[in-house]
Amino acid sequence: MGQGADSAVAPAVKSIPPQGGLTDQELAAMPPCIALGETIWALAEQRLKGLSQEDLKKQYESQPDTKSKATILSLADKVYADKFVSASAYSVRYFDGCAQKNAHVAPDRMGVANSCLRNAYIASIASSLKRSGVPAEKAYEPFADLYGTMASTIVDKVYRSADPGEGGVAEWKACVISSPTWTTPQKGPEVLLAPPPSGYQSSSPAKTDKFVTSNLYLQGESPKNWTAQINLTAFPGLIDQTPTAFQRAVQGPSEACKDGKVISASVGQKDGYAFALWYETCAGSPAGKTEFRFHKVIQGHENLYSITKSFRSEPTEAQTQQCRSYLDSLKVCDSTRSGQPCPGADAWHP
Repeated sequence: MGQGADSAVAPAVKSIPPQGGLTDQELAAMPPCIALGETIWALAEQRLKGLSQEDLKKQYESQPDTKSKATILSLADKVYADKFVSASAYSVRYFDGCAQKNAHVAPDRMGVANSCLRNAYIASIASSLKRSGVPAEKAYEPFADLYGTMASTIVDKVYRSADPGEGGVAEWKACVISSPTWTTPQKGPEVLLAPPPSGYQSSSPAKTDKFVTSNLYLQGESPKNWTAQINLTAFPGLIDQTPTAFQRAVQGPSEACKDGKVISASVGQKDGYAFALWYETCAGSPAGKTEFRFHKVIQGHENLYSITKSFRSEPTEAQTQQCRSYLDSLKVCDSTRSGQPCPGADAWHP
């Protein structure tokens, strides 16, 4: 008699093997391939951005004639002769070919290694910018739109390192070695450090299946009658959305800010967390009054955090400066990632 469906053995759950399935010997043979992948990616990016091959070569005219220079110019000839639409996918072709030749790793075993090439590329660009004296905030900007906190974590690590020379290779190895954690991400006690400014009191928080939100009003004011308010909102389902992408989706003109106008905007990273800041006016707010709004959005690992301070009359220069200082002070803290305790009194737990 055959076994019933309830007693059938369930198929084994596949997970990512240690080191992305690569042996110690294969890992040791990868650095030249990583360097090749990074170079191809950078050249391909330049071409896709519209830089001519002639202008690209001019960047190397002042450099001494070395083997490295000759190699880059030779690769540039290939990049500008080929057809492709994605710099990352194009660079993986070279990376895979090199891995097969140098480390005898077949392309069908390069899944994790290929994904981690992105980390190597970001780290190599950040290392180069650091050596050139570019501040970390500027080094993060090229990656803000696509990669958000993932990129800011890498940039932060490079800028904190005393020796970022092996940035790309080191970051690739770290990514590959930690690959099993991708299948079972560990959630830590992530909080938003957002102490209420003096004179503000919190209202009851509201929670839906998409977000948790809380408003703070000046003492004596209410949701129906306020001159200034602060809104804190956490979106657990938007952790893969970068702050700049979120900004584009909600900034005026929009349903909540029909006649909106962005006055200023910037992006940055703090402690490895990406953020976007912008200031806008909303002449067509739902309340029918002109509002002046200062926004900060931070991409955490458990939530995307949105903080908005609004005024119903144009803020004075002193209020504007105070508001910007307040937003600058807000940050995400996770003791399991930082290794340091988070201040309990200032923590907002969505």
